[in-house]
Amino acid sequence: MNVGAGITPTSQVNWISAELMSSYQADASTAGTFIISRGTAPSSVGPSLTLIGNGPGIGGEIFMKGFDPATTTTRASYNLFCILTAQTGGTSKIQVNGSQSIILTEVMG
Repeated sequence: MNVGAGITPTSQVNWISAELMSSYQADASTAGTFIISRGTAPSSVGPSLTLIGNGPGIGGEIFMKGFDPATTTTRASYNLFCILTAQTGGTSKIQVNGSQSIILTEVMG
């Protein structure tokens, strides 16, 4: 997934609010979980969203929001990840379509 943004907190005691909006398309018999992650490895910030493609393909819009403690004043990136949990064959996939955005806000503590 190629949805992400970065922020440099002004204080390590503040929190980062991450809001993500996107559309997606899933192949039939494919299941996956969307998460907002800090950094380049999938580590969840906030709730996750699990979906299952049950027909010839399912699509829709997602909105996710999570809060993360800043813990540092160095730049941090936040990204959308989709972790496949089930698929049939080697070609099943979940992909982001159309417009995507992520809004990062530093919440003063």
